[in-house]
Amino acid sequence: MALAQRGHSGPNVKLMPDLDVSSGGGKPKVLLVEDNDKIRKLWGESLEHYGFTPILASDGAEGLERFRGEPGVQAVITDYQTPRMNGLQLAEAIKQSSPDVGVILASGSSELISRFEAVEHDPKRLDPHIDHFFSKPVDFDNEIIPLLGEMTKNTSI
Repeated sequence: MALAQRGHSGPNVKLMPDLDVSSGGGKPKVLLVEDNDKIRKLWGESLEHYGFTPILASDGAEGLERFRGEPGVQAVITDYQTPRMNGLQLAEAIKQSSPDVGVILASGSSELISRFEAVEHDPKRLDPHIDHFFSKPVDFDNEIIPLLGEMTKNTSI
């Protein structure tokens, strides 16, 4: 189930994902692709705070390069509008080589948000390479962090 609607984890509730990292002995790796420096830094710090290893990139092409050079990435969070390669192109490239890696697309694009609403909030109908979609602004700690906990807890690192 895609958790794309606001408030699915309750108002002002800060959740800590129940992470199972025993199989690899490390923290789950999450690739974060965001061209806004402030958001990338803030979300990267949040990932680290909640027990993830953030791998940061400022555009889609850099994100793909980092993904290919960093074994064991379990999930990807990408902005839609990034330089050199957009989030949908990045998701497609990642899913071609690693179909089990979860991809979260976040966007403030009114066009993309309208398309998402038109497909009844089903990210697979928006694009088959997207597992979850969030419109920006997004409450990262209460919406994306719990989802990442679900996406990574049963995956070998």
